[in-house]
Amino acid sequence: MINSSQAKEGKPHIREEFVLMDQRIDIGIQPDDQPYEVTSFARKHGLTIPVADAVLFAKGPSPSRAACDTAALAFLCAVARYAGNQGRR
Repeated sequence: MINSSQAKEGKPHIREEFVLMDQRIDIGIQPDDQPYEVTSFARKHGLTIPVADAVLFAKGPSPSRAACDTAALAFLCAVARYAGNQGRR
């Protein structure tokens, strides 16, 4: 953890941690076991909200973030391939 005097000296700020009721909370990347919110998933992968919702729904009630990211990549690849095939007709 970087304290405020280090930040004032121009040293890079890596992450923030807060202590709340004897528990350390790291503000930053969500753990892989936390489900995505539809809007953040859509923004991350450049999807519309309905498409992101469909991809997350297709992966089941509580898949890992890695599984959802893989599903989004597979969807985008399928769309690109379909678009490429349409251009050849």
